Amino acid sequence: MMKKLLALVLLVLTCTGLFSQQITLTFTGRDTTTQSHVALSRIEITDITRGWTETLTYPDTTAILTAVSHIEENGNNAKFALSQNAPNPFNSTTIVNLTVTESGPVTMKITDVNGHIVETFPETSLQYGTHQFRINIAAPGFYFLTAHQNGKTSSIKMMNNGNGEKNGIEYIIVETFHETSLQPKTSSLQPETSSLQPETSSLQPETSSPQPGTSSPKSRSAIRGDITFPFQFGDQMEYAGFTIVNGTEMESQHIIQQQVTSQTFTFLFDFPQESQDGQPCPGTPTLTDADGNTYNTVQIGAQCWMRENLKTTKYADFASIENGSTTSDSIGFWYYPNDDSTHQETYGLLYNWKAVMRDAASSNSNPSAVQGICPTGWHVPSDAEWTQLTNYVSSQNDYCCNSNTNYIAKSLAATTGWDSYSGTCCIGDTPDDNNATGFGALAAGLYSGSYYYFGTGAGFWSATENAETNAWARPLLYNGPSVGHGYANKAFAYSVRCIRD
Repeated sequence: MMKKLLALVLLVLTCTGLFSQQITLTFTGRDTTTQSHVALSRIEITDITRGWTETLTYPDTTAILTAVSHIEENGNNAKFALSQNAPNPFNSTTIVNLTVTESGPVTMKITDVNGHIVETFPETSLQYGTHQFRINIAAPGFYFLTAHQNGKTSSIKMMNNGNGEKNGIEYIIVETFHETSLQPKTSSLQPETSSLQPETSSLQPETSSPQPGTSSPKSRSAIRGDITFPFQFGDQMEYAGFTIVNGTEMESQHIIQQQVTSQTFTFLFDFPQESQDGQPCPGTPTLTDADGNTYNTVQIGAQCWMRENLKTTKYADFASIENGSTTSDSIGFWYYPNDDSTHQETYGLLYNWKAVMRDAASSNSNPSAVQGICPTGWHVPSDAEWTQLTNYVSSQNDYCCNSNTNYIAKSLAATTGWDSYSGTCCIGDTPDDNNATGFGALAAGLYSGSYYYFGTGAGFWSATENAETNAWARPLLYNGPSVGHGYANKAFAYSVRCIRD
């Protein structure tokens, strides 16, 4: 099992409640090399402070932690006191709770070991309950935090190991006691809340996922992401993401941090490039179109491609595409390769440019941002994206025939479906040596009023037009060693390969 890089990005939001507080943890995955989405098969959440572990399994990627008051329900037994800050020692920032047993004005101050006041929290009326503060210290050293209310005093010793930007005592949240004979007054302080919602991914993870682990008092699988183990703001938490790649589970590097607010985490998996070429795309081994056809995927360099030709008769919104019987550059048509319906399963379908683009404008951006005929989460590659593919393949000596960087057609062509041709480095010469990249281009031919080149040629549309009536395409021929770069009439029909967003 490989352990790889994990990073934390995006989103902070704070939630409040009367007797308990909830925070939401949202998780997603990304490949550091390709910057593409990685589906998480499971997530391990560990509360180091309290000694429990919870496992989220696909499709759950969101956890809800409920922090309940640690004070006894009988408020009369509570004492005015500062809890020991956590973590301690800390790196510039730490969290501390203050128990207030009667509503009234409270002051706080931080002093150093020489008695010098470093920071103060001005006199503020706090309600009966538990209040939480974030402490920021700029300089390393030992410090004392002291709270005062109506003649009562509580003090703790803290140790800072980091260099922070400023000193501060920041009010975070309030937790009121459960019902008691004491009636708290309404607090003038209102905890800040955020309208931001945790990020969700529109991408669907792979359908195969591990079964939930065996439950135990300190380790179990969450049900619908609602975690019922005890939790308090400021607990030291540990997170790890897992994904399945080619049947092998890969684990991200763990992250340990103090949890005080809702957050979205992105686990970044640093997959070795050499192990990914020709393999299913990490986190997305397959995709499905609106007709229910399932396609395999292939990672080549930093790009994730469909391994097979598109064969859908519908757009992603289930709108139908017409079966053409003549050419057109204004009506979207699909055609059977060589006018034979039995070829659809293996060779896909042929499409004119109107069908490929639907109503999208030409694009040579990378990525093109043209979904067109492609399933959701995928798009029609621009000419620039095709160039990225061919440039990458040319840069890898193992993909170049006879070490010629122009001779890369064999590495992209399938080992079957091509006519034979005796020519060094040509696709049709020793086809068993083809397909080093796993792209598997098939000779589906073309339609231009009649059917041509089935078994001898393939053409792939791009999302980039060359002129009003032409668009760029990538042809491969059985008697050639190179991948062509030319434009074709938009009324002609070629094959389509989609690329992942």
